[in-house]
Amino acid sequence: MDETIWPIVVLVTVVALALVAVVLVIRALRDMRNGLPLQDERSRALNAKAGYYSFYMSSYMTLALGVIFILLEDRDITLPNSELLFIVVAVMGSIHLAFSTYLNRRGRRSST
Repeated sequence: MDETIWPIVVLVTVVALALVAVVLVIRALRDMRNGLPLQDERSRALNAKAGYYSFYMSSYMTLALGVIFILLEDRDITLPNSELLFIVVAVMGSIHLAFSTYLNRRGRRSST
């Protein structure tokens, strides 16, 4: 059962990411046709700040996972590397999305 669920999870994730990418490209092309810039100074600054925060948060999360895996190895518990890599990348992307959303909403509230 466990061996059949991971390919399905990976496939669903890849399809979801592809759909999000298509929606973002369509929205960007529509905005460009309407004469709007892809990114203004505010969105560029918020994206840079979110990237900065998510980089450090992801680094600490990866270090914590390394310590956990060392502790699990001492107890002879091993996890497949492909699943761990998928989890780490998914968490990193989620952290960046969370910081981007938070900073964007906070920036909107403070500017009104």
